[in-house]
Amino acid sequence: LLTRDCDGDHSISDLPALVRAADYAGEAYGHTRLLVLGARRSRRRPMGWLRGELELLLDEVTLDAVQFHLARLGRPLPLALCMQATGVDLNSGYKLYGRELAQQLFVNQEPAFAGIPEVDYWHYGPETCPVVEALLAEAVLAEVPRLTWDGQPTSSFGSFDPTHLYGCMLRWLFNRLDIPLGVAACWYDNRAAGLNLRSTAEGQELLARLRIFALAQLQEQCR
Repeated sequence: LLTRDCDGDHSISDLPALVRAADYAGEAYGHTRLLVLGARRSRRRPMGWLRGELELLLDEVTLDAVQFHLARLGRPLPLALCMQATGVDLNSGYKLYGRELAQQLFVNQEPAFAGIPEVDYWHYGPETCPVVEALLAEAVLAEVPRLTWDGQPTSSFGSFDPTHLYGCMLRWLFNRLDIPLGVAACWYDNRAAGLNLRSTAEGQELLARLRIFALAQLQEQCR
């Protein structure tokens, strides 16, 4: 099952590379619980500086949270088929789901809204949430590079409040994986510290607002 965003930034010519990677992973691991990501070499160039920075933050904190959760279960996070040089591109809008994984995520399993409104889950979560659920289902994750435009041809990002958009996804992540408040706060601070977004006063203010929004539910639960 292949999915592509409708922003005009996903070339159909990249499709064979995703299929080849899926074929390889299926043969190597003996199953089709696999997810192939069409990875961008840069997040900032196609999406703009602000969105690229925030998406990188979300990807990095997501991997921290998933590794922590799996470690509690005694399971490693296999990333051997991912490129990783620029961070695993979890929120790429170009994904190929193996048959077994697609059946598990989209037929057998009910969506877990994990404390965020259902409308926000469907509005903001179609890239982040299935990746997390796939990794919980012991899927193999792979990446292949894909083409992008320097600037997405079609985008409604400017109409969104980035604090709410990325804050909802971080809230969902922390709730879904039962992450303690102190641990979530530490990961956020660790990853935010490395962003170029902190080089401007506006960027620092945005990151501070996002931190408050993302951790608010966990703080309420601790009271």
